[in-house]
Amino acid sequence: PALFRVCHSSSFCMTQIDQPRWKELTTWDDAEAFASEVGFPVLVRPSFVLSGAAMSVASTPQELRNCLQNAEDVSPDKPVVISKFILNAKEIEFDAVAKDGQILNYAISEHVENAGVHSGDATLLLPAQKLYVQTVRTVKQIASQIAQALRISGPFNIQLLAKGNAVKVIECNLRASRTFPFISKTFDVNFITLATKVMMGHPCKPFNISLYGTNHHSFPRSCRLIDFVVYRLRLCRCEGADVLVHPLTRRRSYVGRGDEQYR
Repeated sequence: PALFRVCHSSSFCMTQIDQPRWKELTTWDDAEAFASEVGFPVLVRPSFVLSGAAMSVASTPQELRNCLQNAEDVSPDKPVVISKFILNAKEIEFDAVAKDGQILNYAISEHVENAGVHSGDATLLLPAQKLYVQTVRTVKQIASQIAQALRISGPFNIQLLAKGNAVKVIECNLRASRTFPFISKTFDVNFITLATKVMMGHPCKPFNISLYGTNHHSFPRSCRLIDFVVYRLRLCRCEGADVLVHPLTRRRSYVGRGDEQYR
């Protein structure tokens, strides 16, 4: 995500795609100065980490110092990325397959928990139940702009946050995300098969699917039910486990509703 932000924030600016204010920092003093400038709370993320390792939210200068200490080393070779953390925002997942920058199929799901819980731990609903119509339109517009700007061919995932109708991009992952099996179950179509055909240059066409339930003959596959996925701790890890959710993901087993083909 840090690499994506460094390479493509200029594209975001040109297309007027909004992001929470962020900066890559290499010294403690610069980190504290930037946090004071944008205001607490802030999200602290060491560069090049997986599953949110050592990522945390700091609400005070002392908590920020603790976060930087947990990052073990802050230097030009090991910078940290600090972002303004927006309280009480909703997190949104946009999963799609694109070809030459044009989106073929997509799904928009929402986190039940507020933004700040790692997507690996969040409870997801598809279709989203508490998003404004304008928010959904903005999300689709942003996703289309990113796909075109990067000329994406294949699967991609965008994580966004919304507060009111203000939508900001958290990050864009140019790969299939953990939610791809979930959306495939929901629509009863295989998004990975479509993405693979695109990447291999094979002929392909979009699935006739609709995000919201409809009986129209043009959309034989649609979300007629509210599907969900919940992440849980494995039983062998329950004893003494931290039951609170964090920016760092902890759960690796999934519970949800779907067809047998994609379990």
